Amino acid sequence: MSLKEQTTLKQQQKLSPSQILVANLLESPLLELEDKIKTEVEENPALEEFLPQNNTVEEENERTEDFYKDEDDGNEQSNEGANDFESYDEMEDFDTSFSFGGSADIPNDYNQAYAEDQSFTEYLSSQLAPLAQNRLQRQLGDFIIGSLDDDGYLKADIAKLTDSINIHYSLGITEADMYDALLLVQKLEPAGVGARTLRECLRLQAERAMTENDGDNEIAQVAVDVLDEFFDDFTAKKYSYIQKRLRVDDNLFNEAVDFIKKLNPYPCNAFTEAKYMKAHDAVTPDFYYDSESDVLTINNGNIPKLSVSKEYDKMLKTYNDRETSAFVKQKIDSANQLIEAIEQRSQILSRVMTSIIKAQKEFFMHGDDAYLKPLTMQNIADLANCDVSTVSRAANKKYIQTDFGIFSLRHFFSEGIATDTGEEISSKEIKSIIRSLIENEDKSSPLTDDALCEKLNENGYRIARRTVAKYREALRFPTARLRKS
Repeated sequence: MSLKEQTTLKQQQKLSPSQILVANLLESPLLELEDKIKTEVEENPALEEFLPQNNTVEEENERTEDFYKDEDDGNEQSNEGANDFESYDEMEDFDTSFSFGGSADIPNDYNQAYAEDQSFTEYLSSQLAPLAQNRLQRQLGDFIIGSLDDDGYLKADIAKLTDSINIHYSLGITEADMYDALLLVQKLEPAGVGARTLRECLRLQAERAMTENDGDNEIAQVAVDVLDEFFDDFTAKKYSYIQKRLRVDDNLFNEAVDFIKKLNPYPCNAFTEAKYMKAHDAVTPDFYYDSESDVLTINNGNIPKLSVSKEYDKMLKTYNDRETSAFVKQKIDSANQLIEAIEQRSQILSRVMTSIIKAQKEFFMHGDDAYLKPLTMQNIADLANCDVSTVSRAANKKYIQTDFGIFSLRHFFSEGIATDTGEEISSKEIKSIIRSLIENEDKSSPLTDDALCEKLNENGYRIARRTVAKYREALRFPTARLRKS
């Protein structure tokens, strides 16, 4: 076998440093962008700043380069399945009033037990610190906290978590170490956090109620017994069978059942809802749109107008030392790249947002989700003449202030559902109809998922019962029997 040289041609796309910078800035919402620019100004003496300005789209410079369209980006995102809602099937049989009746309102009597500027993980971590027996246990506890989902559940397997932390940090811990840390996390507030199943979540809350009463809580004790031994029977509402097996009187058993139904299947729901509302109230919009004048304005906030320092320009011309000249040139080039990237970001955002408004014109005129049309990021990419990954970055954590409130840009994307006439409507419109049907139903005989499905079909919306159930759960409405009053 002989070795020989061979020349081959291979086409490969690579992003230039300027394209990478534009991508990073495009992905950043206004406040993050302000921080990045502030840091760059502090670190690069070749940058000078002036007062910020807000520009309407009509005032934007028209030079829109398409260099960004052909980028080969592995992080291309799709909005397919964006409306999917991961639910716990067993939760249907419990009082979901903690979901606030399907709305985003926080109960008036909700008592915030955390600092307003804390994230949920920070809130849990601050409780963990004084409970941990040593530094390792605190590290493992924080690792578990960071692995919780939005509802406070630990969906990852303990064995996989153990392997993951050993691979990344070479700690040599055992599953027993990880389990001990999990037990510690499950002692934190709110009760039920760190649970791996619905049964465990409810049981943790019932046990906490017993502890708070020095173990002298007969109702909570019966509740724990029910959850331990007859959880499946309880979800099937086989109350007579359970009561007979537990040998408890009617009053005590009924009180235990009511107690379980009032437990929270979403441990951190109150926290995350409150934080969401707080964030929503305080969110800084990246765009302003006036439907009457049809004017879109980009919010530049405290972003300064940047330019290259004239002194550095002079230094580049006067210094003869090669090393100094190279340093000055690098700073000037970096400054120019940032200035150009900010301009490119503004132009791309203008094109994307203008395309969204054009595609969802009726919504921006009425402010009702019923007017939202099916829209994918690829649709906007075609309209804005850019790549779909560019649209994904532009929509990332961005908001627009309209005549009807503040909306996330991702709110305008949704899957399409065909009607009897062949017309496609937005899944958000279907959700809006389901919400209206449930809110106006007879509470003494609420609509089942089958009944909701029939009503939608009668109006020409061919949608499966399973999809109706998924949308109902996404709206945080409980099943019909739990809505009955």
